Parts: sequence; structure tokens; C-alpha cells
Amino acid sequence: MRIFPRIRRPSLKPVAQRLRRLRRHLSAPRIAMIVESVIFGGVLLLTLTGARAAYIDSFGQRADLTFIILKVK
Repeated sequence: MRIFPRIRRPSLKPVAQRLRRLRRHLSAPRIAMIVESVIFGGVLLLTLTGARAAYIDSFGQRADLTFIILKVK
């Protein structure tokens, strides 16, 4: 008689098969588009949220003026 249930290790074969199928559909232009989309999304998030102000303030006092001067030139 068993007291503890039998423990099975999860099989990674289905995950590997899915990745192989997915890799067939990925081409260089698609990968470039995905990377560009992720970068654009990150820039958009940084721009439209308050994180931009916190990031600039982390450089110290009057860092906002420095960024404005650098942006103008």
C-alpha cells in the first residue's frame, strides 16, 4: 500500500514541439518587426507615463534643464 502519491516529472516534449513549429514561421523580417514593436512599446510607455520624469529626476537637480538643452541641439 502506498502512502504518498506517485510523483511524475512533467514532460517538455510538447513544449519543444510547439517551439519547433513556431520557429518554422519566424523569418528575419518577422523577428525584426517583433523587436521593433517591443522597442517602440517601451519608448511609448516611458514617454506617456510618469516614469520619464522619475528617470530624469534620478540624475539630480536641474537634470530636466540639461535634457531640454540636449534635445534642442
